[in-house]
Amino acid sequence: MLGMLLLMIKLNRGFVKYQMRRTLWTTVSLCYVFMLSTVQIYNLYQGYIWVIVPLLSVRINALITKLIHENRSKKKTPILKYLPT
Repeated sequence: MLGMLLLMIKLNRGFVKYQMRRTLWTTVSLCYVFMLSTVQIYNLYQGYIWVIVPLLSVRINALITKLIHENRSKKKTPILKYLPT
């Protein structure tokens, strides 16, 4: 509200059409940017499971492999060489 009031106070005679057009384009641009970022954040949270589940499954697989390998006897090629840790 304060911004709109200041806009009306600062309008210059002869440039009202130009200033209103610039103000409109600025407002449209800001709305576009904020709405687009809101949609992207919403989509991120909707698809968040597709980021978390693969990362967790790799870590759980490495942990289980390490636990199983500690309980087994020694082999020629240890499994721990291939872990991504």
